[in-house]
Amino acid sequence: MEMESRIKYNLKQGGESYKYYYPLDLSNISPKYDILFALSPKMPDEIKRYTDDCCHELKHTGEYEQTVNKYLIRR
Repeated sequence: MEMESRIKYNLKQGGESYKYYYPLDLSNISPKYDILFALSPKMPDEIKRYTDDCCHELKHTGEYEQTVNKYLIRR
């Protein structure tokens, strides 16, 4: 059992294609979880807000998904 993104990444690293695998949704056994970005509590609030705003912008514009897919999808 593993996160889909990790499976895709490792298959790509090994030269395998995800299309030959059949994923099973086991969320009723092990619920999905978010990946979190942790910041130091000692980091200035201004930098925390800036980082948070940048992450939201990446997600909103689709750049986040494009970047993740670069590492997960075999081309």
